[in-house]
Amino acid sequence: MAQRLAESLGAKLVVVPTSWPNLMRDFADDRFDIAMSGISINLERQRQAYFSIPYLRDGKTPITLCSEEARFQTLEQIDQPGVTAIVNPGGTNEKFARANLKKARILVHPDNVTIFQQIVDGKADL
Repeated sequence: MAQRLAESLGAKLVVVPTSWPNLMRDFADDRFDIAMSGISINLERQRQAYFSIPYLRDGKTPITLCSEEARFQTLEQIDQPGVTAIVNPGGTNEKFARANLKKARILVHPDNVTIFQQIVDGKADL
């Protein structure tokens, strides 16, 4: 999608690594012009940047092993002692977890790329 947008604008795509805790700071520091895909629109971010019309509206979706799917269908099922929820730091997933999970353990994992492997390895439930 980013490549097609760049082509339509006659621009060269340059992918700039960032992280959720640094996203808005990197944007304000002119490290990139556009951030896209999976970025939740919230008031804090809207105060600093303009957002296009969303191409997808979605909520928070738990991700777990297929064998555990039936176990984690509701927030009530997730928020239980002995359940570990893993989140990436500084984004809306962490904020959602901290606001809604009072009994489950919240594990903050710094690398969004390897977060799913933590579930596969049994270090988190979802």
